[in-house]
Amino acid sequence: MGKKLIRVKISKELLGGYAAKISAGTLYFGFVKDLGEKTKDGLELRQQTSKFTGCREFLCEAPRNAVNSVNKDLLETDIDFGKFRLLLATSCKNDEAKLSKERVFSGKRALNLFESEAGWKQSVITTVKHEQYDEDQIWMLTGDKRWMKAPQMISLAALIMRLGFRFNLKTDSLKDLMDHFSDIATQKCTVPKSGDFRYIGPVRNHIVTLMKNVDKVFHEDRGVYFPAGGEDGWNGYGGIDTLMKSSTGLSTLTDSFRKFVLDIPKKQSQIEKEKIDV
Repeated sequence: MGKKLIRVKISKELLGGYAAKISAGTLYFGFVKDLGEKTKDGLELRQQTSKFTGCREFLCEAPRNAVNSVNKDLLETDIDFGKFRLLLATSCKNDEAKLSKERVFSGKRALNLFESEAGWKQSVITTVKHEQYDEDQIWMLTGDKRWMKAPQMISLAALIMRLGFRFNLKTDSLKDLMDHFSDIATQKCTVPKSGDFRYIGPVRNHIVTLMKNVDKVFHEDRGVYFPAGGEDGWNGYGGIDTLMKSSTGLSTLTDSFRKFVLDIPKKQSQIEKEKIDV
């Protein structure tokens, strides 16, 4: 008898108003929480706590709302910052299903390569059955809580997963993955209709250093990185790309990022040069 899949339900409040229709060719994201509940049949049950979105910035709106205690009627104050739990969804259409799964899992393997290099516990992925989106492919990605440290980290994880979905990443080794990222960034490979090649360009060479120093980079209160609406540091400035370009609008974050991410390779290069000179 096959393994019974974890069930996922979405809050009835989240079903009101706009609800994303899962389509082919796009990877959708939504946060999910373990409520410690089971179905009437004794199956493990999780609750989706943010609407599906294909936009990384919109995805980060949910934890921002949670930090600032808004949208209580949408249960977006119920975001779990103690674990990275992300739903991934795409349309399940005939022969597309197998290929979609293969691509999504390549994204997960890419995350694992970076997590292993940074000394993090590796994320896991499992197929789940969604009570409301029962005709679509849904997976649950579970990982280190440090992915929830700031919107830029959520943005990074989602970017890697979306690159996997769109390019079926080469993940036999970290070198293979980095070479594939370079090909994507410089458009040496076939590029689907996606702006992701622009984002991975400035990001790719700093991912491991950022992950190794994530607690030093994001050393302030969570509210600094998930500010209330209208404040500096959000509205287009909360993504991983703007962090890499030191354009978040947060001077303290810019300083810590430069010190613990951008300056480290320069210092290592100088040390190696001094060794050669000696």
